[in-house]
Formats: sequence, structure tokens, C-alpha cells
Amino acid sequence: MAQPSHVQDMSVRRIVSLLLLTALSAPASVSPSQSAALPRAITPPTQTVAGLERELPYLTLAEPEPVLGSYHSEHFTFRYTGSLDESLLEEIAQLCEATRFAVQELPLDITYPVPTSAFEIHLFQTEPSYLDAGGIQGTAGIYLPSEARTLIRLDLLTQAPKGEPAPLNHRRAKTLVHEVTHQLQHQWMGKVPIWLLEGIAVYMESIPISEEGKFLFESIHFRQSESVSRCTTNRLSVTNLEHLMGMSGHEWIEHFQANPLSVHRNYLSAYLLTYYFLHLEGEGDASTLCQYIRKMEKASNKQAYEKADQLLLNGKSMDELEADLIAAYQNEGMTLVPINGHLLSYHKAL
Repeated sequence: MAQPSHVQDMSVRRIVSLLLLTALSAPASVSPSQSAALPRAITPPTQTVAGLERELPYLTLAEPEPVLGSYHSEHFTFRYTGSLDESLLEEIAQLCEATRFAVQELPLDITYPVPTSAFEIHLFQTEPSYLDAGGIQGTAGIYLPSEARTLIRLDLLTQAPKGEPAPLNHRRAKTLVHEVTHQLQHQWMGKVPIWLLEGIAVYMESIPISEEGKFLFESIHFRQSESVSRCTTNRLSVTNLEHLMGMSGHEWIEHFQANPLSVHRNYLSAYLLTYYFLHLEGEGDASTLCQYIRKMEKASNKQAYEKADQLLLNGKSMDELEADLIAAYQNEGMTLVPINGHLLSYHKAL
């Protein structure tokens, strides 16, 4: 069913603010070049996760107003309407804090600036309230950089009989991981392309999480992504590499708005390309990706961006890089079938 026009117009504006890569974004500070460690070898320390448990008494449920309530953890503020079970809010806070820690453990030579205020997450219990705030129909969450806040449709992330406390559905709660990753990426926006922003967010949501809340980097495998695990064969259709890597925020939006099949393929393709540069390319130490990010953060004009792109190509043509990508996944038992992006009918109305 189509959205009401006023909601649809507002949603388009909000997703434009989400995906347009603004050139005014300030770059994150970068640490000196170091040899990157494999993400699979990094596990958040047990004491850090246990620390979240100890910090729970300091998580405060603010005195709710008639309609609006708020809940605070060390780095996040959660706002919501109506009433929510405090155990659910604690569970959400733990997952968000653990995600923040895990994103910072990625070996990408990035030092994240200390935020001047808590990360804002707004929780909605109905679809109309989520859409009215700027959410996009058919999604469970969205990050709005222009407002520095995340919107989450909580009714899609919980599962319990009516009238009973609703614990998080851990599979669906991956949306929280994805959107919190975007919040941590805020300073990257305008400095790295959309495929990498989304690829890292999908990568983070694909990392197994233990019952204690640890992100198990050493257990990561590309097949753990929900998009890949749903595949019933060892064959995946992916977006043509040249089209994917050259895609602008505008183009990503057009796919998002007009063709669900193509946007699903774009997310999958961005994830597989990111995983390739983290684990399968070169020595598997993510060094090429680290160099690329450092160059992109310092780039200030088109020529500088093009030079940064050459780091990823590493002397290869785009066709040769795509052939290497296909060969790497073939060695992992998966056949990738590129589809030319310009052949997708993403202008067709649904």
C-alpha cells in the first residue's frame, strides 16, 4: 500500500539526508599507519562486556512524561512513547554499547572522535509513528545524519505473546547493530563511498554475538550474512563492480525507492566487497582498505578521490579486480554472477 503523499515526501527528504554524502562532514582523526590485524582475531575483552553488566545500575529510566520517556546508558539516550519494559530497554542498551565497542575494534586505523553528547535513538512501537518521524516504509530502522539520531521500529524487533514482556528477537535486532554502526560512521560520511558505509554496517550485523553480548570476530564468515544464508544454492547475483563502486548516494536512493530487488542486491554486493577487502584480498590483513580510507579522508577534490580509488584497484583494471573478487569467492565455494546495474529497471514504479 502506498504511503500518504505527505509522509512519502517527508520520507524522501529524510532518506536523502541519510544517503547523500555531504562534503561538509569533518573527517575522523586518523592514527598513524599500522599493520592491520584480522578482524577475525579480535574479540571485545570479556571485562568490557562484563562492565556493561556492572554499569546497568547506572542506566536510568527517566521519570516519564505522559507521552515521552527516555532511558540513558553511558553513550546512548533512548527516547520512546508509551511504556516499555525496563528489561527490554536494558537489553537494547547493552547491544548498542557492545556495538559501539565492536565497531571501534575494526582494524581500519581510525580514531573515532569523542562525541560531545549521547547518541540519540528513538524507539517507535507502531508503524505510523515511525513513518511520521521520517522512517521509510518497509524498513525497521534508519539513521538520519542531518539530525544525528536513529529511528527504530521496535515492534519489528521484538517477539512475544500479547500482554507479555517482549524480549528482543536477536535475529531482527541486527537492525540496531546496523544503524548504530552508521552513527559511529557519521564522521566518515562525505569521505568514503556509499558502498563502503553500507558494506561495513552489514558486515557488523553479520558478526555472531554470544549470549554474553560479545561480538565474535574470530567466528565471522561471509555466509553468516542473512542475505547469503538465505541462499539455497552456491550462486549469488551481485551488482556489477564498476556500477557498485561508482554508485552515488542519489543512485542508491533511487534503487531504494523504486526497486526492492536491486537495493537488496546492492546491500549484498557492498557487504561481499567489504568482506573481500577485509579478509580475502592480498594477505588478508585489510591493509589495502586501511590505506584507501586514509586517502579518502584526506581527499578534497575529484582528482584526489580518483587517486584513492586507484589504491583499491592496485594496478588492476576494474574488470581484473572483479575477476579477482569472483575467484576469491569461488575458492570459498560461492559463485558470484555480476549483473550490470544499468540493466536494472529501477525507474519502474511499484
